[in-house]
Amino acid sequence: MKVEFKNNEWGRVIVVNGVEVGRIVDNVVSLDIYSSQFTESGDRIDLGWAGSLIYSRANMGNHVVELIGHEHDDLRELISVRIILSGEVNDDELSLMVLNVLRQYMDKELLGMIEQHS
Repeated sequence: MKVEFKNNEWGRVIVVNGVEVGRIVDNVVSLDIYSSQFTESGDRIDLGWAGSLIYSRANMGNHVVELIGHEHDDLRELISVRIILSGEVNDDELSLMVLNVLRQYMDKELLGMIEQHS
């Protein structure tokens, strides 16, 4: 898959195979990832009738990955991933990090659609 970074006035946009999948502002990479198979455990924030948000954190080398999921009626879905960079990262390394997170967490059908897109 081809990863590109496009500059705009708010930071950098992350584009994979022509599909915008996130953005980078300062040292935070925010990825718009959807997965209906989110099973991470973590801190829970009760939203009442709207369900709960689930927050968890993991290390990716020297960087931190934050996962935010939503649970409602016993269904969990991943809705956001942030990678907090601990220093300068070149575009090749950043591309690998983005692809690794997409492959690990994104819904496989949606990932397949992005892989097919050109």
